[in-house]
Amino acid sequence: MEHIRCLIIGSGPAGYTAAIYAGRANLSPVVYEGIQPGGQLTTTTEVENFPGYPEGITGPELMDDLRKQAERFGADIRSAIAIKTDLSERPYRITFDNGDEVSADTLIIATGATAKYLGLDDEKKYAGMGVSACATCDGFFYRKKTVAVVGGGDTACEEATYLAGLASKVYLIVRKPYLRASKIMQERVLNNPKIEVLFEHNTVGLFGENGVEGAHLVKRLGEADETRYDIAIDGFFLAIGHKPNSDIFKPWIQTDEVGYILTEGATPRTGVPGVFAAGDVADPQDVAEQEDEQGVVPVAKEGGAERSHGPGEGEEAVEAEFFEDAGVQHCNGGGGAGVGGGCPGVEGEEGDEGAKADDEQQAGDAHEGEQAVGVLQEGAGLGQLLHGVAQVGEAPDVEAHAEHQEAGKQDHGGEAEVEGGGPCDGAAVAAPIVADHDEGGDEGQFMEGVEGDDAVGEEGTGGACGEEQ
Repeated sequence: MEHIRCLIIGSGPAGYTAAIYAGRANLSPVVYEGIQPGGQLTTTTEVENFPGYPEGITGPELMDDLRKQAERFGADIRSAIAIKTDLSERPYRITFDNGDEVSADTLIIATGATAKYLGLDDEKKYAGMGVSACATCDGFFYRKKTVAVVGGGDTACEEATYLAGLASKVYLIVRKPYLRASKIMQERVLNNPKIEVLFEHNTVGLFGENGVEGAHLVKRLGEADETRYDIAIDGFFLAIGHKPNSDIFKPWIQTDEVGYILTEGATPRTGVPGVFAAGDVADPQDVAEQEDEQGVVPVAKEGGAERSHGPGEGEEAVEAEFFEDAGVQHCNGGGGAGVGGGCPGVEGEEGDEGAKADDEQQAGDAHEGEQAVGVLQEGAGLGQLLHGVAQVGEAPDVEAHAEHQEAGKQDHGGEAEVEGGGPCDGAAVAAPIVADHDEGGDEGQFMEGVEGDDAVGEEGTGGACGEEQ
C-alpha cells in the first residue's frame, strides 16, 4: 500500500490552494481530483470578479491555472474518486474507484458541495447556455434581460434581489404557496417592482434554439385547477441548495444535519487529529435552503446549540489554541507568526472587527463567496491548516503544553509566552506560513518566502524543535 504524507481529496479552489501551500511547505502533497475535476467553477463561463484577471477568465481556464501552480510546487495530481475511508487510526486509509488504496498521515478534505438541480434533462442540455447555479458568477451576462430564479428560501430571495439590480425582470418560481425566507428577505422581494413571485409553480422544462429562451411552467400541479403555460426568459438560475460531498467521511467525522463537515471554531480542524476540511464541504452557506422530503428545514447544530456561520465570540480563543497546538506563536493584525519567537511588525491592532457589514449589506452579499470569490474565502485559513498538516508525526502533548502555557502566564504576569515552539514529540514543524484569518484583514494573506527544504524542519534534520528555520 502506498503511503502518502499529505493527501488532498478534491480539486476545486480549496483543494488546489491547499496543494499550493502544502507543496511550498515541502509536504509532497498528493491530490485526487474527485467527482468534478476543477470543481464547480468548471461549469461557469466567464469569471470577472476574481482578482488578477482584468479582462476576465473562463472557469475552466482559471482552474487550469490553479492546477499548474500546484504542480509547479510539486503536487502529484491524480484522477480518481474516493469511495471508502477508514479514519479510525493513523495512518488513515482511503480507497479510490480506480483500485488505488493509500494510507496518509494527514488528510485534507476539499470535496466541495454539488448544487441541487430539479432533475430536468433540459438543465443538462442548456448547461452554460442559460442555466446557472450562481447568480453572482453569471448574473452580469443578463443585464437588461429577463431571468427566472427557482427557490423560496433566503438564498433564492438573495439571488433574485441581486439579479434585479442587473436584469430588467426577474421571475421567482416558488413551489409552495409561501416563501420560506427570513422576514427581511421576503419584504425585499415582495417590494421590488422588478421581481414577480410565482407561487405554487413548478418548472417542467426549458426551451430555446441556441440557449434558454423560455420555461414551461405548471401552476398548482396535480390540482383540479392545474394550469400550464410558458414564460419567456433568457436565464434560468437554480437556488434550491447544495449537497455537500461528505458521505464517505460521515462514519468518522461530525457533520450537521445536511452533511456539511463541522470544524473546530475558526480553524479547518475536524474532530479527528490530522484530518482537515476546506472549502464548500465545510461551508454551510445555505443550510436554511436544505429541505427534506417532509418539508422540514434542518438547522446546523453543534454541541446542542445552533451553529454560527459567521465570526462570533470565542473565535480568537479557538484560533490561538490552534496555533499553540502547532507550536507557533500567532499574531493578529497581519504581523504573521514566529516559531519560538516573537511577532515582529505588529503595531497592536488585532484585525479590523469594525469592518463588518450591516445586516442588509451582509444579506445582499451572502453569495460573494460561493464560486469565483469563494476562491479567496477558501484560501483564507489555509495557513492555519498547513500548521496542522505539517505535524505529521505524533500529535503534540496538548495537556503538557497547556501546563506550560499556564506556567508562562504566572511567570510573565498573565501573558503566556511560547518558548521553543511548544512540545513537538518528534513532529515536523512548518516554518511560518500563516493566514491572517481575521474578517477585517486580507483573507488569504500568508507569510511568504518559505520554500523548499527550509520550509520544514524534520526530527533530526531541522535542528532543535522550536528554533527558527
